[in-house]
Amino acid sequence: MNFFPSLPLFNYKIKCEYKNIFLLLHRISEINAQEKRDI
Repeated sequence: MNFFPSLPLFNYKIKCEYKNIFLLLHRISEINAQEKRDI
């Protein structure tokens, strides 16, 4: 039964990681778009 109290925290960590990955991918795509404009 000890597992259940930690489940919301686990989900929260996954959401934070997912958000960080999404922001990183978004930044990479913006950098690629800027490089294409420069060429």
